[in-house]
Amino acid sequence: MQLDQSTLKTLVSGLKDYNPTAYELMGQVATALVPVGLVILSILMYVELTENNKRVAVEHGQVNVDMLMSVMWKYVVAYVLVMTSGYLIDTIMWLNGAIATIIDKVMVDNANVELVIPKIQGKLSMMERLFINAMMGISTMTLWFADIVVKVLIFLRFFQLFLYKAAAPIMVAGYISEEWRSIAIGYIKQFSALCIQGFLLIIILKLYPALMTNDMFKIAAEGSFLKNLATCFLTLLKSGVLIFVLIGSQQMAKRWMGV
Repeated sequence: MQLDQSTLKTLVSGLKDYNPTAYELMGQVATALVPVGLVILSILMYVELTENNKRVAVEHGQVNVDMLMSVMWKYVVAYVLVMTSGYLIDTIMWLNGAIATIIDKVMVDNANVELVIPKIQGKLSMMERLFINAMMGISTMTLWFADIVVKVLIFLRFFQLFLYKAAAPIMVAGYISEEWRSIAIGYIKQFSALCIQGFLLIIILKLYPALMTNDMFKIAAEGSFLKNLATCFLTLLKSGVLIFVLIGSQQMAKRWMGV
């Protein structure tokens, strides 16, 4: 198994490069939700000013210009965030692509390393060869399934990223509120985790073959039936571990982000 150029190109691409039609559609949804985000900001600003007035009234004072300006400035920044939320999403995606490209350049020496199925060695009987060939066939199917898993993970990742882009104006608006801030932070962390998963998959797909071709479980497939069987079994095990690590890549990225 090897990281092919088409998969690499997909992992380093942005939302627009991956699917221009979906990018335009979700961009339209995000634009349509901008007014909703601004309404949320207006409501939050009104609630905050009202609470400040009540607090000042209890303390027998009055709202001064500095207090009013601090609140207004905070919501001006929030307004800019809501209006530019789509650009922020695209910028984070571009940064992810840049990091993934750097990782690919650094690990280019491992580009020709592959996890392959070992050949039968030694003199074996017909039944033994048939059994070993069956094990090798299962191992080949498992590696093929790992390729499918990668394609599915990439599709699911971009599918979720498009949804995050569409909801950005509303979710970013909540960051200004003390009560809603945890929701907005969770949204940002989860989106960042999806971005991190992109270059994490590149690391896995480039590191795993290099690691498994010279690992502590390596057994020379030569001589007896048991040695051939052990090598085929370990190859099958390695392929299963690869699938497990690939599927768990999103959870790993989320743990890195503290989600």
